[in-house]
Amino acid sequence: MVPIVAFTALILESEKQKMFSCGINAFLAKPLNVGKLYRAMMMFISEKAIETAKAEEKRERESLFDGLEIEKGIAHTNNNEALYIELLKEFLEAYGESDRTFGKLIDEKRHEQIKMLFVDMRGLSGTIGASALHDLVNEIYNYLLLKKYDYLPTYVKKYSRELSKVKKAIEAYRFSKDMME
Repeated sequence: MVPIVAFTALILESEKQKMFSCGINAFLAKPLNVGKLYRAMMMFISEKAIETAKAEEKRERESLFDGLEIEKGIAHTNNNEALYIELLKEFLEAYGESDRTFGKLIDEKRHEQIKMLFVDMRGLSGTIGASALHDLVNEIYNYLLLKKYDYLPTYVKKYSRELSKVKKAIEAYRFSKDMME
């Protein structure tokens, strides 16, 4: 049930009774008193409703930025969001096409260069809050350390998919920040 709060200059008792008989839950008399408005709203908004709304907002935000844990990344920059945004920009510029590089290096059997790429990606993916990408990079890096190069081709598509998710999340986050300015 959606509560209805009337805002009216009609404050005679007979007028109030008519409003309540029509289904209102409360009324506020003009002129507006913001404190009374908030009290009326709080009467009808339970703590559970507030928690549910916050949880829904968090789920929407997480799905929008799927692949990137924004709060975690910002925490790595000492809560400096401007620095975090700069890191994301640098990530895209330096590693946005690293999936193609990875595939090419595998084809050319340049395993030391792959290792160098993934050393960089291990640190940066963790720093920006790209946890799933970070886990995948660690998995690939472990195969490189063990010299199990035959497993690498099976990771090209996985790496490309995860990197794509992170890139989309970064673009969505940067777009949301641009819209706020």
